[in-house]
Amino acid sequence: MALFQRAAPITTIAGKQPSVQPGRWLIGGACLLELLYLLLIVSSSISELPLSSTPLVPIWSQLLPPSQFPLSFIETLLVRYTWLSPILMGLLLFGLITTYIYIVLAALRIKSPQQIPRRYLYHLLGGILLFGLTLLLMPRIFSDDVFNSMFSGRIFAVYGADPLNNAPIQFQYFDDPYLTWVTSGRTSHNIYGALWLFVAIVLAVVNNIPLVSLFLFKVLALLLHLLNCVLIWKILGRLAPQRRFLGTLLYGWSPLTLIELAGNGHNEGLLMCLLLLATWLCILLNEQMARQAPSKQLQELPAGQSGRPSFWNRPWFLRLSMLLAISMASSVNLIALLVAPLYIWFDLRTERSSGRIVLGFSWRLLVVLLPMLLLMLPFWRGSDTFFSITSAVDMAHFVYSPINVLAAPLRSIFLAAAGPHLPSFLNPALAADATVRASATFIFILIYARRFSKIRHVQAEQITGTPTTNALPAPLAGFDTLLSSSAIAIFSYMLLVSGWFWPWYILWLFWLVALRRLDTLTSTILILSCSALFIYTFVGFSRTPLATYQTAVIFGIPLVYLVVVKSRERYMERTRKADARRS
Repeated sequence: MALFQRAAPITTIAGKQPSVQPGRWLIGGACLLELLYLLLIVSSSISELPLSSTPLVPIWSQLLPPSQFPLSFIETLLVRYTWLSPILMGLLLFGLITTYIYIVLAALRIKSPQQIPRRYLYHLLGGILLFGLTLLLMPRIFSDDVFNSMFSGRIFAVYGADPLNNAPIQFQYFDDPYLTWVTSGRTSHNIYGALWLFVAIVLAVVNNIPLVSLFLFKVLALLLHLLNCVLIWKILGRLAPQRRFLGTLLYGWSPLTLIELAGNGHNEGLLMCLLLLATWLCILLNEQMARQAPSKQLQELPAGQSGRPSFWNRPWFLRLSMLLAISMASSVNLIALLVAPLYIWFDLRTERSSGRIVLGFSWRLLVVLLPMLLLMLPFWRGSDTFFSITSAVDMAHFVYSPINVLAAPLRSIFLAAAGPHLPSFLNPALAADATVRASATFIFILIYARRFSKIRHVQAEQITGTPTTNALPAPLAGFDTLLSSSAIAIFSYMLLVSGWFWPWYILWLFWLVALRRLDTLTSTILILSCSALFIYTFVGFSRTPLATYQTAVIFGIPLVYLVVVKSRERYMERTRKADARRS
């Protein structure tokens, strides 16, 4: 498919197609998506589907009573044939994904995409607002994580306790109306950062009604999603204007982002907003640094931006703002700490003195970590809080984790090798898990260290990834290497280190997909963003052996694509070199 080709052939494909501007196909795709989202929220009212209830269920039961046809007929079939529930959910998700792919393929046919006017951004935002308002009305949602956030805020604001060391079930005797909606996280403490806790506390203080709180969290996620689209549009306007419309469309109209943010109310919207803001500030910083460079010939800056910078555009202010944005993102989710060293290393890529590199890296990392520690002070209870935070990285269980695909057969091998006379205090399954964990973590460390080497040598790269003929870099040279390194770091963490995986984890790196060129890595993550949604079709089987095989399929499709395309690329490269030698 044209969607999953490398970046270089896109121009060729666009050149062969007639000139197509966003118009009827965009409106038609939006109407079809809206119809499917309406079907999704109507179907979510059926109690047999494996979804989490919300305070909207009683309202929807009055609007769409089970006695009405065809809902009553469908619900009767689902009760009689339980295997129909995942099929129904899978068909709806498949319809959303195929429509989304069709819209993206149509966007790839646009000739001269850099000339698309700004008004089409408003069209994209209008579609997002329409889809988001529809998903706000879902009576039953895919994840109850939003209620865990609500109750974490109430633990601090209402009960004066520490949400990092107290689980919702400890407050079951207070007849709290919010506890009814907390199911999967009832026995778990808060696992998110201090900044998100403050957001949850503020929203808990504002009202005391579960339905209103649900709308507040979901509306906040939708507004952040709209803001993220504006940031992507502005960033790509500097990096690659020809990808501005496509990148905003890829992120904004993705079923994954809309379902997880507007539908489920996850906090990844705030995480992505802060990381996109840090990226925007990093671009401005590099442009300002280029203005101060001795050579004026390589200052490829946007027109009308010459002259002495204002206070807000001074390099030191932009650098501190970028580091603070990354720090705030890390205070929402610790996954942002994987990105922080890469952005700092990119800022130091032109330094040659070892002493200045160590000093510069140290104070920048301190700027990132210090605000995180200050935000944590109101919740700090000594060693209990420390162990509570570190235990959030669950290393003992596998839930939809790709590592479990390897751990399961290794357990069988260890059990067979141990034999029946093994002492009871020795557990071969634990030994197998530890072996997989240690090996995968070591591989991740090697991959992550390799990213620093790539960033260090970006001076000879342009933003498109092609070598330059000049020794000095352009203002934004190698920025695609930074984005690629960040994406590979987070993607490798999900594959090799994380013991848990849920569809919204893709949002940790989905903002990078929108900013990067459409190459093999980007296409792999896009495929994973689509296949990951099918976890919800079998969400009730997370503790059964079926979960292992389902994970293998969900991750296997994008990984097989990655291996096949990379092998083909290497074969073509070897063929070209052989032809060159013969000629």
